Amino acid sequence: VGVPVVFAGDLNSMGRTGVRELLLAEEVGPAFREAGDPTEKGQKGRQITSKVRRQTFGPFLDAAEHCFGEGKVFPTMLVPNLDSKMLSGCGAPSQAFLNAVNRAFDNCLQAEPCGGEVLPRTA
Repeated sequence: VGVPVVFAGDLNSMGRTGVRELLLAEEVGPAFREAGDPTEKGQKGRQITSKVRRQTFGPFLDAAEHCFGEGKVFPTMLVPNLDSKMLSGCGAPSQAFLNAVNRAFDNCLQAEPCGGEVLPRTA
């Protein structure tokens, strides 16, 4: 049994990307081509690696796609600058951001919106 992991990052591309392929399929190779994101002009069809790249954590799951269905995932936030909501003046996570993350995690502990297992809380 694996350890539950929440991986968060700037993964808002709208297509089939190398990072997404690496996380979901556990590897990406020279034959892989990114496609589908109209915001990244000139990337479609380009080789992104000359060697096979693998991750050994195991296959990740796109939680939004799992819950809402392939191609039905909606944007989560459309804001010009999110940093001011997430970081304090010194660059550390703001208290409001930490509270929001804790509330989101607590919601995962209490409900099974997609029919999956409830995550255990560890400190």
